[in-house]
Amino acid sequence: MGTGGELILPVLLLLGLMTRPAAIGLFILNAVAAYAYALTDFYNFTGMMDHILWGAMILVYVLYGPSPLSIDSLLSKKTNDLG
Repeated sequence: MGTGGELILPVLLLLGLMTRPAAIGLFILNAVAAYAYALTDFYNFTGMMDHILWGAMILVYVLYGPSPLSIDSLLSKKTNDLG
């Protein structure tokens, strides 16, 4: 499941399709990776700061949603026009 998530969720973010669920999934994957990284003997501060930075960038998508150029935005405009 982790490998599938790492392969599929970034593509969904790139396309802007199911943006918030994909971002939540990537945030969870990043949190698990950071936890596993902290348990290894090779733990260093720089690696953990990378995970914190990636988590913060992913949270932007969770909090603010997709951009106006995403498929999610286009679909929501079409459904608003129909209704």
